[in-house]
Amino acid sequence: MIKRIVARFWNAKFKESIFRLIPRAISVKEDRWAAIAAIATAPNQERGRDPHLLHCTGSYLFDVDNLMVDLESENSRLHLGQDANARRILDLEAEVKGWSITYAKANEATLRANQEIYSTRMMLQEEIARRAEVEEKLADAQGDLEIADYQLVLLQDGEKEHLDNINKLEERVKELEEKQKENKDLQSQLGDQQD
Repeated sequence: MIKRIVARFWNAKFKESIFRLIPRAISVKEDRWAAIAAIATAPNQERGRDPHLLHCTGSYLFDVDNLMVDLESENSRLHLGQDANARRILDLEAEVKGWSITYAKANEATLRANQEIYSTRMMLQEEIARRAEVEEKLADAQGDLEIADYQLVLLQDGEKEHLDNINKLEERVKELEEKQKENKDLQSQLGDQQD
């Protein structure tokens, strides 16, 4: 009866369900379609006085030995899958450990970079303050230089004026000397004439 139910509803109900072990009661060595045909033609018998309980006789009864073999192979397959999953878990744990080490290194590098950025920022602020101070001193020095240039121009103008005055005085002195000489000559001539 079980084989008949399984055979009739294999595609619709059992093929992709949790009851996938049940159709393995039809042995791997058996021809499935021959078994299905034999099941379909097997005589149905009532069991006891219950008219609703039907069963097949003989070779169409549920084959417990085949089910145990199939259960054993399914169990072996599940264990192999479990072993593969355990290895995969170990691989994933190693990968996670590697990622955590990489994350820790990246975190350390980030912290170092942040510290370098902070120290560079502090140095930049100090340099900006120094530059402002130097620019202020430079502006003062340029102001002093402009004042000195102006004073130098004034001194040069004064020196030029002074030299002009000296030249004028020298010329005047020469003129006076010449006049004095002329006066002496005139006095000596007058003295000669009076004598």
